[in-house]
Amino acid sequence: MELDPGRRSAIGAMPSRQDGLAIPARRAGGIMSLCRRACVGLARRARVTYGRRDVAIRPFSPGRRHLSTARPKLLHGATRAPAARCRPDLFNSSIRDVGAAGRMRILIDARVSSIPEGTGIATYARTLANNVSACDHEVTLLRAENVGRLRRARRTDRVPSAVLAFDHPGSSRPPESYRTSDIPGWVRNRFWSLRGLADLASLSYGTGGLDEIDDLSTLQTQHLHDRFGRFASVINARNVFDHALERFRKRDRILTLRPSRRIDVAHFTSMLPIRVAGARTIYTIYDLMPLVIPFATLDNKEAYFRLARKCCEIADAIVTISEFSRREIASVLGVPDDKIFNASLTYDIPPAVLARDVRDITASLEKNFKLKPREYFLMVGAIEPRKNVARAVEAYLSSGVGAPLVICGPRNALSAEQLRSVPPQSPDDGDEGRDRNVILLEYLPRSLVFDLIQGARALVIPSIAEGFGLTALEALALGTPVIASTAGALPEVCGTAALYVDPHDVGALKEAFRTVYAWTDSALEAAGRRGRRQAGQFSPEAFRARLSELYGRLAAA
Repeated sequence: MELDPGRRSAIGAMPSRQDGLAIPARRAGGIMSLCRRACVGLARRARVTYGRRDVAIRPFSPGRRHLSTARPKLLHGATRAPAARCRPDLFNSSIRDVGAAGRMRILIDARVSSIPEGTGIATYARTLANNVSACDHEVTLLRAENVGRLRRARRTDRVPSAVLAFDHPGSSRPPESYRTSDIPGWVRNRFWSLRGLADLASLSYGTGGLDEIDDLSTLQTQHLHDRFGRFASVINARNVFDHALERFRKRDRILTLRPSRRIDVAHFTSMLPIRVAGARTIYTIYDLMPLVIPFATLDNKEAYFRLARKCCEIADAIVTISEFSRREIASVLGVPDDKIFNASLTYDIPPAVLARDVRDITASLEKNFKLKPREYFLMVGAIEPRKNVARAVEAYLSSGVGAPLVICGPRNALSAEQLRSVPPQSPDDGDEGRDRNVILLEYLPRSLVFDLIQGARALVIPSIAEGFGLTALEALALGTPVIASTAGALPEVCGTAALYVDPHDVGALKEAFRTVYAWTDSALEAAGRRGRRQAGQFSPEAFRARLSELYGRLAAA
């Protein structure tokens, strides 16, 4: 069939059967153009920009530079731009600029936020995401759901990727043998073989592939925002956290993620051996408890120290939450002072909770716990040696106060030793004698924890070490008096609004129980006013200002 002249001019002369293997010049030029476009696509996939001096990010291994500034060869027809000058900055960052100051795309991991019970790190991650969004930056959540290479919703019979990214881990799923999406694309389809090889080169195959989700319209996001904080998009990499930790343990290598859309800053809320190509890397280190008080944790101290040193080595900035932790990181890990940024922390209390009426608090306490406002002492946090629970119980039992001590928090393998002196409790015990009892509560939702804090006579936090003391700050913001230890960052957080005790002195803690128990209503109200003024120094506005300063320095470096 003969082609019309228009189509012949568009694609060039078609070779006849008699031409054999001869290819006309116009057709050869088209093939070269396709090859050239394919090479450029692979270069972009590998995040190497031709035509300028750039940084090629490779998997880290000891004895080899992980940043290479070798000038690549130019492709046909490309022009070389002037090489960008490398400027030193405050955080000893990499060569590539983040970009102009303004709206940035910030990646925040959801490793700890995915735990149903939640921890202090989960609270920090949620608070960070909310305040970064309030600073008019775009937050991208990094998830590690084990759903294979998520199927993109190109066909009407496929589940949207956003649904699978937040699927319940116990839900019914297809057998592994039917998950064709787990098979790399370069195996399933010969046409995409080069793309598959590029995936292998960028290590995305090792994590099950990256699935970037910008459309969340199919989800009810309010519940997700309450749990993870406010975010605009999601990147899901199958088992990326476990895979990165295992890779580092075996090979001492950092895992690099290469999303298609640019990430300006990767802000990790814990020490993870992961970085994002082309992005500035921030690791948050709250404290160094496994290295400072090794008898109080079950962590692998050698692995913890090795990971901490590596994260400090490759990071553009180390973020911590108090001046106490900043000095500790510089002393123990040998990190330069100008690489550590104290972003501090803020409370994440809904305005409705701050404005609650005392009658609502009274009704909640009586209904859920059979307690009365200002007639109990409270401890909130994990029941572990660092929290000094054993000494607090000993001091309370010897104080002779007539208000119960309520201990609310999750337990672990070290909790039994801390609760050894707690009198045995029977579910058949009535309310009689409860005024001198130690009441143990398991994990509770945040709303009920706020009820307990607001109704307590005082929050007791006699920790032997604290990187910040978020529970103490929440109590101050809610107008509850605080009995705090002189250790760690608690004096820095509580200022002059707390009653301080030596965490190793049981007698001093006993006298603190008696002192606060003897306070009148006016004395309790005065302590509450001092607490609210102190908490104002750690307001959300102040936290956002520190975050803006941090990201602004990274962008301008």
